Amino acid sequence: MGDRNRAFEFACFIHATFPGAVRIADVAGGHGELAYWLQELGRVPVVIEPREARLPRWIQRDLRKRAIRQGRLTTIDRIARPVQDVDLATFDLVVALHPDQATEPVELTRLDGHPRSGFLPWGRM
Repeated sequence: MGDRNRAFEFACFIHATFPGAVRIADVAGGHGELAYWLQELGRVPVVIEPREARLPRWIQRDLRKRAIRQGRLTTIDRIARPVQDVDLATFDLVVALHPDQATEPVELTRLDGHPRSGFLPWGRM
């Protein structure tokens, strides 16, 4: 399934390229790896994924340990609806690592005037 560091590398790219984007929609975010790394970099990610999915165990374990250390629960928000049913205008940035069926709705949002939405091709060079 590709490079196992791709979510981290993509999050670092987003962090460096869009420094003013705080609230970020992770469209077709699956299990939430990209959202986890964006949160680690100080962003507020929201996974938009119509299918139910759980965070990988290593992320759940890290969030539990952090909750114990900091005395507060850290969560990653998730919207379990198709992207076309979500108002993307409420986000500073809309990203997708591999959007599949979500490509068209997000591109239509961009064409409707959302200044920071679209896709960045991401893969091995």
